[in-house]
Amino acid sequence: MKSINTSISFDKSEIKSISDAFLAMLEKKGLKIDQNPWDEAIKYISGYQNTNNNYAIQIGICDNNYCPGTFTLDKISKKSKFLEKPIDFNEWIIGAICDEIEVIKKKYPDFYNPSIVRETIAKVIKVLEINFIDNTPLKNHIYYQEYSDIVRRFILLFLIKNPDQELDVYPHLTRERREFIFEVVEYLEKKNLDVGDWVRISISAGLLGIDEKPVHAATSAIDTRMAIVLPSSNSYDKSDIERVARDLLKGAYSECRIDAVEKMLQVIGTNPNIELQMVSFPDDYLETIVLLKAYEKIMDQYPNLTIFCVPRSKMCGNDATYNDILEFLEKMPNLKSNRRFFPIQNGPIIGGVNLIKLDEKILDLIKESDFLDVRGARNYEMMQGIKKEAFFGFMVCREISESVVGLSAHDLPFVYVHQSPGEKSFEGFTERHNRIENGKMMAFKTVKDINNS
Repeated sequence: MKSINTSISFDKSEIKSISDAFLAMLEKKGLKIDQNPWDEAIKYISGYQNTNNNYAIQIGICDNNYCPGTFTLDKISKKSKFLEKPIDFNEWIIGAICDEIEVIKKKYPDFYNPSIVRETIAKVIKVLEINFIDNTPLKNHIYYQEYSDIVRRFILLFLIKNPDQELDVYPHLTRERREFIFEVVEYLEKKNLDVGDWVRISISAGLLGIDEKPVHAATSAIDTRMAIVLPSSNSYDKSDIERVARDLLKGAYSECRIDAVEKMLQVIGTNPNIELQMVSFPDDYLETIVLLKAYEKIMDQYPNLTIFCVPRSKMCGNDATYNDILEFLEKMPNLKSNRRFFPIQNGPIIGGVNLIKLDEKILDLIKESDFLDVRGARNYEMMQGIKKEAFFGFMVCREISESVVGLSAHDLPFVYVHQSPGEKSFEGFTERHNRIENGKMMAFKTVKDINNS
């Protein structure tokens, strides 16, 4: 692939080809088309879901210093010392695009046309160099935590003219293991676990099947040694269910931990006469099944709590979507019938939660809420500084997560961190090459630093 022409200059035919693709998409989606459709198309493909890109700042959800991630794609360079493996940007992006195309090809071979793949790769690279906000290239405005989904949306635009095409590229991490996880949950229900146990198990469920997850999907190298391994097929038995249940409990009560679960339950239970609203941002598909069971237990114990659950509105890798939540609820009649639990339809269309890009109704929901429960490391990294009390839960298994938390994935770290409005529980990621601990780069300030202070 190194022979691909990735020069930034465009000839007239290339401009027309990309512009025609943008126009066709805008017309099909019924979106605004003005004299210059490029910005509208780029915003849509990049995951913007609002017409006022400053809305989150205007209503006080974040401030002008909000950074939805650790670094933007333009920082990828052989000169960037904070990268685990410094690499030339063009070399990196060609690899990232090819990785994504390879995933698509495996599950959807009909989308793969060798005669246009090279052209597609070149177009995606060139689009990232198009001037966007403040007359700077688009790559300057894409954070590393969200690049894989945005790259995939551009690929789908140029391959099949539809960036919104949903691809179930990891069925083994979604629908093919759904019934198995429900059986694990049923097994755990016989253990007389309390509410705190269920919250902790719902966090350790983030380790389910991570050994099957490619690096570019997690946007960081994954330590798979602590993975909760799923059965390789639907032919599983009771021993598989018991093993996974044990692994979930092991992760939930790992000795290496930052644990604010009791603090969260205290927030809900301190004054049972005060009605509270929580906004939840779930993460992975299988993990979310366990999370919903935890919510069922929480709502049974705390009748003053209302939960608004905001999953992805479109399929992004193995993340849970709105439609997935509805399917899960069919097997959870108590939660489905609970008038204080609301699945929300217009959640993010890309992985991660970028406050600047969220639908205005979701931002209003955050504004009116009392606190947030957010799952997944990428969501955590992208929501630093949010001006709302928040709890973030994930298991440390990624190289980036190790740097921001300050703990080694080998120790099976359990993280449920509490943040006050406007707080950042890690800072200085791009300075991490100046702080080496046990052979690993650590952010200037980590979650561990704050919790030990």
